[in-house]
Amino acid sequence: MSFIGNIPAEAFSATVKDTLSGNGSDTDFPLSVPATTNSVEVFVENVQQEPTTAYTISGTTLSFTAPPVTGTDNIYVIHRGPAVQTVVPPSGIALSATTVTATGVVTATGDISTEGDLKVEVSSGGIYTITGTDTATNRTLTLPDEAGTVLTNTGLQSDKMVDVWYCDTGATMSGTSCRLGFTDSTTVAQDSADSGFIGSSRMTQTNGNFSFPRTGIYKIIFVCTQESDASDTRVYATIDLTTNDSTYNIVSEGNGFSTAGSQYFTMQCNYIADIENVSTHKVQFLARGATGADVVAGRVRTYMIFERLGDT
Repeated sequence: MSFIGNIPAEAFSATVKDTLSGNGSDTDFPLSVPATTNSVEVFVENVQQEPTTAYTISGTTLSFTAPPVTGTDNIYVIHRGPAVQTVVPPSGIALSATTVTATGVVTATGDISTEGDLKVEVSSGGIYTITGTDTATNRTLTLPDEAGTVLTNTGLQSDKMVDVWYCDTGATMSGTSCRLGFTDSTTVAQDSADSGFIGSSRMTQTNGNFSFPRTGIYKIIFVCTQESDASDTRVYATIDLTTNDSTYNIVSEGNGFSTAGSQYFTMQCNYIADIENVSTHKVQFLARGATGADVVAGRVRTYMIFERLGDT
């Protein structure tokens, strides 16, 4: 038979009653089950109280606007069953559901757990999804305690830097060393044509003194190709570091030995540098050997790679 109205009840739920005692000073009292302001009837000294005016309820806390008078069991609360046609849970009610769909702002106290993806849909229709890995290993995403935007794709990318330079013009050393980009007419250039790089800020150099764009831990690779002449018995290349913008010291060295002239040697140096101050911490790249050794230029012959690994 057809009908209009609520679906007939198929089960019985007993009405809950809380009995409380006033002391003339307290305004907050605990309830045995969660409720809302309009889903209960509250009596003080057998006088029914008006909802929202005389009291409010949040979860399991009954709050009076004025302290009830002193008395033993002089307050009682009758929990009435809510209307079955409501589909929006009222504020303050604990939820345990397979699917929760909400419009507007959802405020929660405590942890939010989900066995599926966590999705946030904006008004334009785009959906931002956080997906966990399908393994038994737990993972934690911890955001730094700072104001403003702390996590963006641009921010993650700018934390990294990879830069490549190369010896653009070789030279014959006039002495026992040649600082690339400064002495003996050697020049250096950023390699933006044939190699990739990461980061909006890259290395800079003046007279062969290379400066870093930001502090951090850097991996530095120097590959140097030289041709020895008849007087050379040893050619070598070094990475030189200063921490006071003045005195440079060798921190890595690659060597080649010859017993005859016109020998080619490709040497590699590697160093992990802790750049604590970009104004005072700089590097140089030197080709070294006897008078007359040649530095061989080219992207695949003599070059420098800088990679920022992380914070200092």
